[in-house]
Amino acid sequence: MVTSKKRIGILCSPELSMNEVRFLSNLGKMLHDRVELHLIGTNRISNLKRHYIYYDYPVPLPFRFHVKLGIFYKCYKYLRRVRPAVLFNQTNKYNKDFIIASLGRLFGIKTIVRSGGEAFSLYTKRQGFLRKLKSFLERNIFSRIGFLLADKIVVLGENGKRELTRHGISSKKIVILPQPIDRSQFNKNYDKLEIRNKLGLPSGTKIILFIGRLVYEKGIDIIISLIPKINSLRSDLFFVFIGEGPYKNALNRLKNRYQNVQVVGEVDIKDVDKYIKASDLLLLPSRSEGLPNVILEAMACGVPVCASPVGEIKYLTRNVCYDFDEFMEFLMREEWYPDPLPETFALRKIKRDYLDLFGIKPN
Repeated sequence: MVTSKKRIGILCSPELSMNEVRFLSNLGKMLHDRVELHLIGTNRISNLKRHYIYYDYPVPLPFRFHVKLGIFYKCYKYLRRVRPAVLFNQTNKYNKDFIIASLGRLFGIKTIVRSGGEAFSLYTKRQGFLRKLKSFLERNIFSRIGFLLADKIVVLGENGKRELTRHGISSKKIVILPQPIDRSQFNKNYDKLEIRNKLGLPSGTKIILFIGRLVYEKGIDIIISLIPKINSLRSDLFFVFIGEGPYKNALNRLKNRYQNVQVVGEVDIKDVDKYIKASDLLLLPSRSEGLPNVILEAMACGVPVCASPVGEIKYLTRNVCYDFDEFMEFLMREEWYPDPLPETFALRKIKRDYLDLFGIKPN
């Protein structure tokens, strides 16, 4: 296909996470009139075709590779075939920064990597010695090299920029650029009761929502511990969990024990807003974060947020809790107030900044 649009090669995970799908779909809807977005290596392109991302370069492997060599091979073959204007790693797999930046230098192509959270300190939040060691090596060695070789590094806020500069990364190559949010989907124009009826959720209770990976880093174990204690004191709270992960079995056991727990699993991105709008509070007691999509989406819908003060979260909401007791007190006190979504997240500004990042002049 002959086109005057700039081609942007985006490295993706083979199985896109819910956050990746949301980021890519919003990016596609926002930039489709100016760029071609090429997804490298994912198996889920069909989920994104309706969001103006039509170009897929899965690059089949000629034989079974070690996963890291496979990523290198896919990117190398893509660059030889397509030669995009920019190569962009949007994943949170920091060892891929090294691959992207190295190949960019080899082919003379501008490379951009994205630091979505605690780039160098996340290993301290992992469970188990081997997981801590693996995370340390990936983020403090391979990721550091990738950051040094890349042309630009996208961070989500001032907290992310400070962490990188504190570890010797030049501030000149760091760009603060939050992810786009689809305001046509996430807005305040809705009927909460009507949505609850459609989802089969109770109308006479306060609904507490969790959206994310069901993993230790997201603090899911904290909510699991909160529910029995809260249920012993009050009966008007209903907990809804959206996501997949190793804690799903523990949540299902909790669901079998209590009638005020619902485990939904993963949902399509077109339905995420429905669960947010049906809720009275978004609860996110994470141990590590960057700038979660779901917090921005809840703010856009006028739904209060209660979260740990990690990453960029403490700059967005006044409703932060530091430990189990504070989360417990917050839920029991029920002084839940929504925070406005800052103008920083206006789609027009974010689009202009992304075009500038990719070297495209505005119309």
